[in-house]
Amino acid sequence: MKRETIFLAALLHDIGKFWQRADEHGTTSSRILSPNTKDNVGIYCPQFNGQYSHKHVLWTAEFLDQNKTSFRTALGDDHFESFFKAAVKHHAPDQDDIFQLIVQKADHYASGVDRTKEEGQKDAEAENRWDSFKSVQMVSIFEGLQSDNKEYTYRIPIKPLTLKEDHFPTLEKTAVKGQVSYGDLWAGFESALKRLPDTDTDALCLGENISFLLHKYACTVPSSTLHLPDVSLYDHLKSVGIFALCLFDYLEAKNRLQPPLEIENTEAPVLLVGGDLSGIQSYIYDIISKDAARNLKGRSFYLQMLVENAVEWLLRELALPWSAVVYASGGGFFLLAPNTEEIRNKLKTARTFLVDNIFEVHKTSLSLNIDWEEVTQHQILNQEINKAWGNLTQKIAHLKNQKFKEKIINDFDFFFKPGEIGGKQQRDFITGEEFSEEETRDINQNQFNRTVRSLEGEPIKETTFIQIDLGKALRQADFWVTTKEPIPQWAGYEYRIGNIPVYNYLFSEAKLKQTSHRNPDDVFVRSFDLDIFEHDPERTYLNGKNCIHGFTFYGGNDYPADEAGKPVTFDEMAERGKGAQKLGILRMDVDNLGAIFVSGLDQRRRTFSRYSVLSRNLDFFFKGYLNKIWKDHFDGNTSIIYSGGDDLFILGHWTAIFEIAKIIRQDFRKWVCNNPKLTISGGIALTGGKFPISKGALLAADAEKKAKEHYADGEAKNALTVFDVPLNWESELIIVESLKHSMVGLIPQKLPRGTLQKLMSYAQTARMQAREGRSHAWRWHMAYDFSRAAKRQDEQAKPFYDRVKEAAFTDKWEDQCIPQGKSDIKRTFLDIIEVAARWAELETK
Repeated sequence: MKRETIFLAALLHDIGKFWQRADEHGTTSSRILSPNTKDNVGIYCPQFNGQYSHKHVLWTAEFLDQNKTSFRTALGDDHFESFFKAAVKHHAPDQDDIFQLIVQKADHYASGVDRTKEEGQKDAEAENRWDSFKSVQMVSIFEGLQSDNKEYTYRIPIKPLTLKEDHFPTLEKTAVKGQVSYGDLWAGFESALKRLPDTDTDALCLGENISFLLHKYACTVPSSTLHLPDVSLYDHLKSVGIFALCLFDYLEAKNRLQPPLEIENTEAPVLLVGGDLSGIQSYIYDIISKDAARNLKGRSFYLQMLVENAVEWLLRELALPWSAVVYASGGGFFLLAPNTEEIRNKLKTARTFLVDNIFEVHKTSLSLNIDWEEVTQHQILNQEINKAWGNLTQKIAHLKNQKFKEKIINDFDFFFKPGEIGGKQQRDFITGEEFSEEETRDINQNQFNRTVRSLEGEPIKETTFIQIDLGKALRQADFWVTTKEPIPQWAGYEYRIGNIPVYNYLFSEAKLKQTSHRNPDDVFVRSFDLDIFEHDPERTYLNGKNCIHGFTFYGGNDYPADEAGKPVTFDEMAERGKGAQKLGILRMDVDNLGAIFVSGLDQRRRTFSRYSVLSRNLDFFFKGYLNKIWKDHFDGNTSIIYSGGDDLFILGHWTAIFEIAKIIRQDFRKWVCNNPKLTISGGIALTGGKFPISKGALLAADAEKKAKEHYADGEAKNALTVFDVPLNWESELIIVESLKHSMVGLIPQKLPRGTLQKLMSYAQTARMQAREGRSHAWRWHMAYDFSRAAKRQDEQAKPFYDRVKEAAFTDKWEDQCIPQGKSDIKRTFLDIIEVAARWAELETK
């Protein structure tokens, strides 16, 4: 059997679980299962105490048999039988068939446990209640993170993947017609499967196409109903597929690709490979303000392309499918690979190649740090892979601290001798980067489109031109196509990133239809839209050999534009809202995510399948669902510059930025089932529209850092910094907003705007007197001042003055005490109302 065959067999080994749940009948009365399949129950299924268990393999057998034409085409007739048996007999393998044993072992690896007879007994007993499992829904992996909670109250709807809130976990207690829902899901999957290209396709390519379909249709199907159903069938199948491939390569390299399959617990058949792109933050934001809006969107997507192109090329060099990727987002990635000498040597070569090529384009601005960690069978089967994950994270951090080490040794002068021309040297008018001597010569000789470009009469670097063009193309793009070799007919749509030998093309559906070369071979087609990713000759127009049709998410596909389609400037964005004309800059990320990955899952659940579930669900929210939030409410006056992994960067009119921050936090809480251990913090900086975006980003970063360091009544983080003051979302921000709304509702007819300045002044005086240990004279001044004001102002303002006076003395608002932090200086009601007053002042300006 070929290695590609074992991958496909492992990927499909449990596909029968999906179809079985869609079947309205049990094994005996099933109208789906053929008589021949039913007759083979004793061959395919193990037996415990006189009962057959794991009968889902009968539906796997039926699926493979009904689709055997496609599988024979991809595998070749000589391999179909061994492929069939390896997929179907993984619970009752022939002990003299190494391929069946590999799929069984890979199944154990993905589940993090060596299957026992006890589980077979449970499965056999469940058969007596043959339809009970059809109403079992998945639970969210987030509900049990960092929690000893044994009772899961949320359930994931049985629906295809969609970027809508109806995909969120729900507390609904209504009876679930599971079989009907699974039936609808299966019908969608089967229909999409039939539309896959019927051209010559190898097993890896066919497996990748099926994997993307499983992502859409099986990500809400539980892998197991005998255990905690927090792993989807998609994540389980994907993990088993790559584990089988790793085991095949590992055993072949050891000359042990024959029965019996014996691996010692101390052996490490798998490598966990990780990478991190260093310099992302400074690279995105380190541009001058002029025309920054035209560059930022493309600049952000350029970095995602850079990482994903590096992963795609690396997988190609290692001869691994995209299914090997456990996580790829936020500038980093983790993937699984076989632990062989050949793979380790290829990784070393690939690391050097990527470092050198990225350095050639970006010098010290960006660096890709790649390392790997051996994973032992003991760690896998005893669910201790968090140790390997933690070790690899430390290795990558160490590399980041020593980046360019080899280059410094080999080219000392480049790093330590003066390199800039300085003085009046010309610079890229958007990024501010200094041109090299060669680029300067071309500018002086008006030789553009060679090393430099011209934009509206101003010189820019080639990378800047690419990024601006990317931003334009991204807004119209429906498909992102990558190829191993350039396609000359598509030259006008081509993007090459970081000197990596992957060729990128962005097409709208209309443009793709117009291209002169519609049937290239070996291309990877990803749709930005879940509704159009499935292969359809009438839609994608790409029907060459070995084409993979998938989908991807990108946080911020669109942006506000003028009538000509150009991005609105930051200055214009600052004018698109009520109150002061200010630009808001928001940065947010999940609190303690590193610790969550290393120790968030309890020891019984530390499996690669669950890590896949965890990373996929974070991607769904930050790279996918965030687009819906933006499109529904904020597409006119905000722009998502970056969103992926677990963090985001958004800018826009300051009032819209406040609102989008609250909605993101609110929906994130829903997505993670209101788990109190899963929180998100952020910071908002307010600037003018012409303020340098690089400095504004730093201000927002400082604000976010304050939120991360905040404590309120013992609760760490879980905060938003506004007006340079960190506020807990629930116990402090809600008070600030209540006060702000009260003041805005009274200004200016019933409450003079000068009152806002008085409140801010009293807060500053109170802090000064407390700091200097002086008497709190502000109390009596404020009481006197506000008593007189209440008599002079509108009758409707009097209750506000009275409540504020009382709260200032008691440090309570509406019977709620002002939360306290770790600081020696007590936080008072005046500290809170000062923020509200600043907010109200800007909103009524």
